[in-house]
Amino acid sequence: MLRRLTLLALSASILISCSKDGEGGEDSLDGTYSLTSVIVNAIDVNGDGTASEDLFDELDCFANASMTSTFEIKGESYIRKGGTIWSPIFDSSQQQLISWDCGPLPTAGGTSPITILSDNSFRIFNEVYVKNGNKLTVENTNYGNHNVPWKRAVFTKQ
Repeated sequence: MLRRLTLLALSASILISCSKDGEGGEDSLDGTYSLTSVIVNAIDVNGDGTASEDLFDELDCFANASMTSTFEIKGESYIRKGGTIWSPIFDSSQQQLISWDCGPLPTAGGTSPITILSDNSFRIFNEVYVKNGNKLTVENTNYGNHNVPWKRAVFTKQ
């Protein structure tokens, strides 16, 4: 009888802990994330005389709450909520990055599957996201390629 009660208590605690993770608990990947940092080669876009590696310090559009880039992870699905798209501006030869611009990203998102790689990482298309605490970081594996000059993006769980 005591053995059955112990097994019942153990089973209940496992169910409760799994339920919490599935509901977006602290250790769960599930949740809504907002873009909080975009790392590039240092550049002075805003003309304040100080070059920064973080586009959040250089472009006003990231400070606009209505353009906050967000997405949701739910199970094995990624749902884009909209936000900001940032674009490099090149010189006339299209070889030298001279500035950055940004604008609104359509909010109509749709759902894409994600590939869970481990308890703290997943892949969306070709980008691998790594969770550390309440932050997701994606390193640009194509950094240095002419069309994708950003190094890293950081998203913070809301």
